[in-house]
Amino acid sequence: MLKRKFFGRIDYLTLLITAVILVFGLVSISSAVSSVTTDELSIFDIAALANTESASLQLIFYAVGLLAVAVILLIDYNNLRDFSDLFYWAAVALLVLVLFFGREINGTAGWFVISGRGFQPSEYGKVVIIIVLAAETAKVTQNKESGIDSFRDLWPILWRFMIPFVLIMAQPDMGSAFVYLFVMAGILFAARLSWKKILFFLGLAAAAAPLLWLVMDDYQKVRFEVFLNPELDPLGKGLQTIRAKNVAASGGLFGKGFFSSELLTQQTNYLPEESTDFIFSAMVEACGFIGGLILIVLYACLIFRILRIAFRAKDHFGCYLAVGVAFMILFHVIENIGMNIGLLPITGVPLPLFSYGGSNVLTTMAGIGLALNVHMRRQRMDI
Repeated sequence: MLKRKFFGRIDYLTLLITAVILVFGLVSISSAVSSVTTDELSIFDIAALANTESASLQLIFYAVGLLAVAVILLIDYNNLRDFSDLFYWAAVALLVLVLFFGREINGTAGWFVISGRGFQPSEYGKVVIIIVLAAETAKVTQNKESGIDSFRDLWPILWRFMIPFVLIMAQPDMGSAFVYLFVMAGILFAARLSWKKILFFLGLAAAAAPLLWLVMDDYQKVRFEVFLNPELDPLGKGLQTIRAKNVAASGGLFGKGFFSSELLTQQTNYLPEESTDFIFSAMVEACGFIGGLILIVLYACLIFRILRIAFRAKDHFGCYLAVGVAFMILFHVIENIGMNIGLLPITGVPLPLFSYGGSNVLTTMAGIGLALNVHMRRQRMDI
């Protein structure tokens, strides 16, 4: 039987922030896909008549995500080290299999489709790569006063990162690949990687940038060119960028309100992927600049809480786990909001806990569960 102090050590503020983002996202999704407006009906009539399929499925994803958090909290995070290799090679196997047997969706051959529902192995791999890189980095730094200062210490971390990174780039899914890169960078920064090594890798990245252009598919090159100038193809590849900015800008300071007939997203297919990739634009149209700012503050608070957990962890492994989760969420937020307002290229990276879809909700919830686990066990606890 769990002791009462087990529940007393849960970081309820982090859970509360997560819950607020989830509810905010659910309402935004419902409004973005609804054809029923407040102009003719009360909010209760809308709830009764609106197409609730997306909202109902999202609630199921939330429920499964919360169950995953509960299960993760029951396991001492240090025990995950013993299974990190198993998790890792299972993730690599899935990434190999999806290249041969997966289905291509939106130009990325990275999906298994089961009973009409998609499963993306690269999403599962995000949590795995956090665990694996945290475990390998902790092996190097746990009993050292200095950080990582030699390639010999760095090599076990690098090759475990490179295998899934290359497999995901081969799909090609640059968005997910850069999430992995951002996670590794965050963990190595927390591990106090020497500045000489940091400058070396920055120089290597700058030198490799032209090679990246050579390996990109034609549609990815077009996306980048259109990002620089959407008017090159305003009715084709530039359509999403132009309309996403138009939708976000049309909300003004306070927005048009959820389920309003004035919403551009109420027009059929005006903004493709309005409940997934471009849910931020759809929400800002309904809630205005103030609503967008509130959501950004919520994410900032969530990331701050997770980094706070990292700084208070009892060991290096726990610290790196929480840092990896924080950087995973941070990259998603920056990239998704950036592409919604035209500051970054479109990559298909969802807004965590907010965009419609199960894979990323479960991944993000599992990551938050890991961080909460580290917080609970920052001191010795027998349960």
